[in-house]
Amino acid sequence: MNLLKRQMFFSGSALLCILICSIPCSAMIDGHYQKAERLLVLTELPVNLEQLSAIAITIQMEEEPKLKKYEKIFNEYVSKYVSWEVLKDDFVDVYMETFSESELDQLIEFYSSPLGKKSIQLAPSLMNQTSFIVQQAFINNERRLEKMIKEYDRKSRKAAKSKK
Repeated sequence: MNLLKRQMFFSGSALLCILICSIPCSAMIDGHYQKAERLLVLTELPVNLEQLSAIAITIQMEEEPKLKKYEKIFNEYVSKYVSWEVLKDDFVDVYMETFSESELDQLIEFYSSPLGKKSIQLAPSLMNQTSFIVQQAFINNERRLEKMIKEYDRKSRKAAKSKK
């Protein structure tokens, strides 16, 4: 009986230690989570996600007019499976894995500053401009790409012939 009481005491003590130790860890995770979420909201990810989803649906409807009759379904789908509310935890997890709490504090401080707010406001425009530059580089050099592909094919055929 004495041995049984000791085992129960140690088992109960171990469980109590686990519970006590997990409270501060969970509080730390909650703080880390809240900071990551705050950063995402501060950088307007929820709004941008909603706008990008709407743009994607619009583009899809323009490219495939026969899908226009399903536009309401597309919107319901996005709302149900691709919304901030649905994906928030996944986004927050990525930021928690990528940034420490201290780094999140620094990012929050930066994006709360006038320069940080300006960078958030200008980010979409800057992305459009840089995307346009890349697109133009592809267009302007399309013939070079075609020439490179033809040269590669020519060398491949020559190498294949020499192996025979």
